[in-house]
Amino acid sequence: MKEVYLKLVLVSTLCLCSHLVSAQFPSVCTDSLEVLNSAECCPIPEGYTEQCGGEGRGVCGAVIANDEGDFTPSYTIYEFDDRMAWPSRFFNRTCQCEYPFWGPSCTDCWWGYYGDECTETRMNIRKNIKSLSSEALLNFQTYLNWLKGNISDHSVMVTTLSGMKVGDEYVSNRFVHTNRYDYWVWMHYYGNMPTLYYAEDKGKLFREDMMWNHHGANFLPWHRAFILYIEREIQRISGDDSFAMPFWEWEGLGTTCDVCTPEYMGASDENGALISEHFHKWGHVCSESATYDLTDYDICDPTKHNNQIARFPSNDIEQELPTVSDLTFTLSIPNYDTPNFDVYSNCSFRNVLGGNGNTSSGDAMYIEGITPRRYMHGQVHRFLGGVMNDIPSSFSDPIFIGHHGYLDRLIEKWMRRWNATDEMYPFEGANIGHNRFAYQVPWFPVITNGETFKTSYDFGYDFDDVDEYGMSPDDMDIDAKSYAECFNKESIMYYV
Repeated sequence: MKEVYLKLVLVSTLCLCSHLVSAQFPSVCTDSLEVLNSAECCPIPEGYTEQCGGEGRGVCGAVIANDEGDFTPSYTIYEFDDRMAWPSRFFNRTCQCEYPFWGPSCTDCWWGYYGDECTETRMNIRKNIKSLSSEALLNFQTYLNWLKGNISDHSVMVTTLSGMKVGDEYVSNRFVHTNRYDYWVWMHYYGNMPTLYYAEDKGKLFREDMMWNHHGANFLPWHRAFILYIEREIQRISGDDSFAMPFWEWEGLGTTCDVCTPEYMGASDENGALISEHFHKWGHVCSESATYDLTDYDICDPTKHNNQIARFPSNDIEQELPTVSDLTFTLSIPNYDTPNFDVYSNCSFRNVLGGNGNTSSGDAMYIEGITPRRYMHGQVHRFLGGVMNDIPSSFSDPIFIGHHGYLDRLIEKWMRRWNATDEMYPFEGANIGHNRFAYQVPWFPVITNGETFKTSYDFGYDFDDVDEYGMSPDDMDIDAKSYAECFNKESIMYYV
């Protein structure tokens, strides 16, 4: 009875705040063809008389092109993809906010800053979900349900620009509003879509090994921003600036998912359906089949739900979770990435942690056209099965947050151990959207990959069991011997 009462009180206190954190286009910029055709998104904030709040907060200005390396002749075949030169295909004038103000209208704060004037700072502590108090766990579950049940004040597109424009003019508006949780599912899906290109002999095709938030150098900093965005939205709707996203510590659990229980993230019945007071009615959107339709230009519509979420821990595809030795080897790799900074990179921390590198040799394991074994991040997705093994829609399953929250902890441990700076991130030579100064798709306003390749301290959070050197009490020693063997096979280390 106490938990039911607490849940009712908590839901009643959640608010529709006047300016929630955003990551894509606000409705005021997409609700009319006139505004869309102006290619300008510079709202006047509530309580202000000037666009972007005016001097001291923000001004309307041209988006500065930061595509170094993205428009060399070899990339011209990809010009049909809407995500090229992000976000200029949609808006080329946006609010330019004075740090630490942030957001489409400069009414939000950069991560780590709080208050109406963004003068307050915090250092929030992220914890293992298994160590949360019963009240904190219930709060987290209730916040997610609130996001799932309330409509976002930002919109997403369900048609490519080719389907909305004739020449340079919008002739239709195919933006929709969905609930606040599925909005983030769509954001992950849109970045995950393979890159569209043109082949003279075959027409428009997809390049499966080129995505905008996976299979390349920005995989880790993109997902760091993703978790930060959702964490900030929960802080806004709850009014609790101290809220920190929990993580699920999955390594070394063998065939057991210890949070796949009714108490935490839901158990699975014989059909994979979730047994959970909180998540049993959730459906999923933006599955792998919801790709671009090259005939009518439609992409995923997040207002159209598929079946209930299904999860199959320890299934025929992957029966075990990564081991402690897997993790130790991965954290022993001093190279953040190696050329060509993609799924074929050897001895690359990013590629091994992402799942495309072997955790005993560091060798890239990706083979185009087949499905090889995955490691670390990819192994966990496969172990959980169901929606989590359908990467575009995987955020539909709330266990994604715990998984990627832990991945973020591993990124942090690596950055502190190896004294990482943005100079360790590829400046050029990576795939489209993955170089250091390329903008991450589909964040709006724009963020470069280098801006989120920083330690958690820079964003106002820490982990309760990671010290300043990236070590935790139960860590094994660095696996120097295994990595030395990997390094001897790799002729190039990448630093600028």
